[in-house]
Amino acid sequence: MAAAAGLGMLVWLSWCASAGAEDAGQAAQQTTITVGHQTSDPKKYYKFAKPLADYLAGQLADLGIQEGRVVFAKNHPDFLKLVQENQVDVIAESPFASLLYAEQAGTKIVLLRLKKGSREYRSRIFVMKDRGISAVEQLKGKKIGCEDPGSTSSYMVPKAVLKQRGFELVELKTPQDPVPPERVGYVFLGGELNISHAVHRGEVDAGALSNEEFDDPEAVPDAFRPDFQVIYDSPPVPRHLVSVRPGMDPTLEAAIIRVLLDMKNTEAGRQVLQAFEKSQFEELAGGPDAALRDVKALYHLVRDEVLTGN
Repeated sequence: MAAAAGLGMLVWLSWCASAGAEDAGQAAQQTTITVGHQTSDPKKYYKFAKPLADYLAGQLADLGIQEGRVVFAKNHPDFLKLVQENQVDVIAESPFASLLYAEQAGTKIVLLRLKKGSREYRSRIFVMKDRGISAVEQLKGKKIGCEDPGSTSSYMVPKAVLKQRGFELVELKTPQDPVPPERVGYVFLGGELNISHAVHRGEVDAGALSNEEFDDPEAVPDAFRPDFQVIYDSPPVPRHLVSVRPGMDPTLEAAIIRVLLDMKNTEAGRQVLQAFEKSQFEELAGGPDAALRDVKALYHLVRDEVLTGN
């Protein structure tokens, strides 16, 4: 409990220090670099984000940066407020969250972040083979199991895809709730394995997971796999994106991009990348507009869900 309280004070102090620096006026030279993230587990994120912030600070010393800091918020609205107040310099977030911050706060998406070796994923909808469902068009009047309101692959993408195809959706409180015949009902089940079990037991008609989760025996037991049929794979979605705050000095922005791209080429950089969820940073093929065109179309269909998702 004491450790958790100490971390909470550290996060609060980091936020106040950043705010104080901002209040001192834009004329003062920036001396800190702040990495931020929306998370319900700040202790876990701090453990692997602080080395990245420290590495950036060390590499940017010639620009006057003396310290690396980390800030958090528990949900997107709170984190958006930090971004809007310029309390965060570098953000590594999911694509939908990154697009939200760009739209609402003017952040600039600059790089792709590979997470745990993965460059992109697809949202996958699956059913039992013996239920007579072979396409998403047959989900009208059916129930689909999702993970939680903050899940991109298991909620936001499949919901956007269904809305894109003209479906009306309704949230169910439990798998037993009835579904209006002209709608698709979705229910939050709280975990990948819960979704697999609910589909296999017939509590829901379909489940939504990422392709990586679907292929993971801990999420979809091997004993279940022969009974499942995939009826939809979404377009590829970038794993994570890196953004920088609005109004950043172009020299600093260019230096941050250069440092992140070059990390894989140094031993110290590779160690930090390994600690930061086995990350790697790459340029977005064709630039952000081209690389994110399909994702933006889906994002606009579920903007409100992104804002309120935890």
